[in-house]
Amino acid sequence: SIYIARSDSTPKVRQAAVHVWKTMVSNTPKALKEMMSTLVMSMIESLSCPASERRSNAGRALGDLVRKLGDRVLPEVIPILRTGLQDPDSNLRQGVCFGLSELMDAATKQQLIEFTDDLVPTVRDALCDEDEEVRTAAGAAFATLYKAVGTSLVEQIVPKLLRELEESDDALDGLRQLCTNSSVVDFLVPNLSRPPMTAPKSRAIQVLAGVCDDRAGEFIEKLLPPLLQAMADVELGESCSKGADSLVSMVADDESMEALMAEVIRGLTYGEPEVKASAARVARTMLAEHAAVLKHERKASLYQTLIGLADEESESVLKAVWDALDGLLNILGQDEQIVYIQYIRESISSLTERRRRANLRSGGARADAIELRGLCQPNALAPLFPLLLHGLLHGTSEQREFAADALGEMIEATSFGALKPSAVKITGPLIRIMGDRFPWQVKAAITQTLAIMIGKGGLVLKPFVPQLQSTFVKGLQESARTVRTRAAAALGKLMKINARVDPLLKELLKGLSSEDNAIKESMHLALMHVLKSGPRTISPDIQDKAFEALKQGLQHDNIHVKISAAHAFAALGLHRYDEVSGMILDTAAHTDEKQRLGALVCVCYLIKLCTESILETQEEVERVLSVLVPMSSSEDEIVRGFFIKGAKSLILQQVARDQKPSMSECGPGFLRLLSDSSIEVKVDDIKAIKSMVKVDPKLFGGPALPKLLTRMAA
Repeated sequence: SIYIARSDSTPKVRQAAVHVWKTMVSNTPKALKEMMSTLVMSMIESLSCPASERRSNAGRALGDLVRKLGDRVLPEVIPILRTGLQDPDSNLRQGVCFGLSELMDAATKQQLIEFTDDLVPTVRDALCDEDEEVRTAAGAAFATLYKAVGTSLVEQIVPKLLRELEESDDALDGLRQLCTNSSVVDFLVPNLSRPPMTAPKSRAIQVLAGVCDDRAGEFIEKLLPPLLQAMADVELGESCSKGADSLVSMVADDESMEALMAEVIRGLTYGEPEVKASAARVARTMLAEHAAVLKHERKASLYQTLIGLADEESESVLKAVWDALDGLLNILGQDEQIVYIQYIRESISSLTERRRRANLRSGGARADAIELRGLCQPNALAPLFPLLLHGLLHGTSEQREFAADALGEMIEATSFGALKPSAVKITGPLIRIMGDRFPWQVKAAITQTLAIMIGKGGLVLKPFVPQLQSTFVKGLQESARTVRTRAAAALGKLMKINARVDPLLKELLKGLSSEDNAIKESMHLALMHVLKSGPRTISPDIQDKAFEALKQGLQHDNIHVKISAAHAFAALGLHRYDEVSGMILDTAAHTDEKQRLGALVCVCYLIKLCTESILETQEEVERVLSVLVPMSSSEDEIVRGFFIKGAKSLILQQVARDQKPSMSECGPGFLRLLSDSSIEVKVDDIKAIKSMVKVDPKLFGGPALPKLLTRMAA
């Protein structure tokens, strides 16, 4: 105590202690050697005392001891301190760390290097102590020793700490004490980024992220990729996810945000499926934590990348991507949302086309509708439909049209199971918009989308049948032909869920009384779609009325009305074939060409729609051919064009049913029309021949082949 008092901060105490010491001790080195163990332990006790003055006095005393008798006392003091670390009293162990700091601060660099082998294990053990205050004091001791030893100290201590992380949380905090040293960080980063990623490494990354905010960009660039790779591992997943989250939390400026966004998009674009899933999860965290500082360009880039993964095969990727899309939707401002409609449409269009090409390359058929895997998940439309709805309700006319088209394409690529929960939410707003005053382009797009919705949703939309029917019937009277034709086709699709067809047919037949030829044409087209798609339970009275009305339409002066009536009359043949075919074939065979034009056109539609009835007997086939074949020599370009359509349809249907194709009757007509005066007829003829040869190359074989090739070349 007297020796320690010699370093007291109070001058009078210090002087008195020196006087007493000199009086009692004649040989200071000898006395110190004899009492070294007791003296050092007393100093340690004082260093662990809560009273700051007592700690200061003990620290100065230990420093004075080392400065004066360094080489003689260090071999004895260091083992005593090391032993003190085993003491159960945490305060005492903390005092040991303070003592180490004082000792190393007082010793020369040469002395510290000489005793490195003893000091390093002592500091390393203290850094893994179970008491937090001891570890903090050990961190200060490390800093003191580092000044003398340099980077070699890092290499001797840090790897051991990393290994200890597997078994001890205390080592984690010990590592945290060292991370204020830039050399430790420089040593850690390349070691942590080197594969394989382990749980201790991921925990060390969490420590780094917590104390090194100023190096966020560097850490994200070097440490996030290995974490993304390991996040899918069952054992490492949770730990690596926490490590990645800690890196996301480091972002504090534009530079670090740019680094994070670059790594996330790189993982989503080029990574393996497990990396893509991990990158999407990190994106979700980034959106939740840094929404306020994300620039529009970065959000747009991320959205494009995410929606571009809508057809990934991995379910884990799709789930993570959709979670990220949902998170992105939550932070978009209303003024931004419309821009993202373009990304949805472009991605869906690109992905569906890619699938079609893949099907063709693998020898499959080119499907009209491709369901994307991402749009077959439960609640698949949740992060997408709100954007489209916003465009429909609040966009300009062009934006509304674009949103409606995008919605239609999305519905086509969505499975029934995924669409069902959202069907009502989608259909209601579309019907309401159709009732507003918008340009025809918007109404045409929405009509098309509603038709697609009916085809996909089926009976789910049955509650909307009255509203949909009324909407489409009104659409038949629109000024734009595109709206009218789409409304007519949509009424046909509606028949799949509407059993009450008679009232609709009455309304359409009544619409034929209009003086407007455009509306007459639309009503005919609607009748054709309804008769073709509707149930076979139409009442005889309605059938009779339709028969008479359409027969009159065949004689109409307007060519478009005449052709549309022919199409509808052929569809009526699905319900009463004998009467329709008898009337059409008789009219086509026995009247002048001007009067029988509608009947000739109807023959071609009859072949297409009533194939089963025509091909049932050879007699019926010959009956049809007796009218069809002379059409190839007609003076009317329209009639010659319909010969091509009708003959092609008949032959392809015969080939499909393994019946003998009527090539001997129709073949000369196809060859003759290759030299037709009308360019349109020639082009249609070549296309028809190509489509038939593709199905059966033998159709134009034999003697006719050289002649065919010569004419096609001409």
